[in-house]
Amino acid sequence: MGRFPYPELPCRELILTPRGAGMRKSFGAVELLKDMSLAANEGEFLALVGPSGCGKSTLLAIIAGLESATEGDVMIGDRRVNDVPPKDRDIAMVFQSHALYPTMTVRENMAFGMKSRRVPKDHQREAIARVAALLQIEAMTLATRIAVMHKGVLQQFDVPKVIHEHPSNLFVAGFMGSPSMNVLPATVAKGGRLHLSLGDGRTADLPTAPGQPLPAPGARVEGRVTLPVEAVEPTGSETMVVLRAAGQEVIARYEPDDAPEPGQMSDLVIDMGKASLFDPKTELRI
Repeated sequence: MGRFPYPELPCRELILTPRGAGMRKSFGAVELLKDMSLAANEGEFLALVGPSGCGKSTLLAIIAGLESATEGDVMIGDRRVNDVPPKDRDIAMVFQSHALYPTMTVRENMAFGMKSRRVPKDHQREAIARVAALLQIEAMTLATRIAVMHKGVLQQFDVPKVIHEHPSNLFVAGFMGSPSMNVLPATVAKGGRLHLSLGDGRTADLPTAPGQPLPAPGARVEGRVTLPVEAVEPTGSETMVVLRAAGQEVIARYEPDDAPEPGQMSDLVIDMGKASLFDPKTELRI
């Protein structure tokens, strides 16, 4: 979904405003969007992500005018567009189905909406060239901000660095990133340290203070654990290694020359300066 900034139709701010509570969308007793509030500024590239069925398509359809919100407003600039027909919103939306126009080339599919609106051909060519160039790069690396959705609820809305390094809850931690964040159960031990059960009777105590330095080779440093290696996946510049801790998979990145072999035990150092702590009951970041 996007907006092409040619002179006749300039970019404008898009806001989903709550009118007291968040935007809601329901079909009968089924609530698809719950308390949804976000804004995209002029020129911003916003990535909307989440698992299938989280409400992404419903939200986009409401913005485009193909669906109406049960509660809440859609604002483009200072104009409320809830009752504005889709053709008058200046919103372009491409559906997931690649079979929408199967007889057309990629370029023809991209140009179809602009041709229907009689956009000048030179503007069409410029827009297609710009979008085609963007499609060479992963959308997540281009996003100014990312909105993460789950079960119709906005889980986190922030810049990519904050979402990847400081996820707001366990869902975001497990959904974002490739590989996603390793999540292990822990208890607070004496002195405020974290106590991990690694399986087979093995345990580890980790400091909770952020900013712990990584060790020099061979140095004795808190946060070192030894785990069994289950699988090794070379990817070229780095090697992904699957290990096992407390019955759960742990993914670690290794330099190709330093990667262990399946069946070996591998020493790891947990950089607590990059660790995140979550409440096991609320699943929220502590």
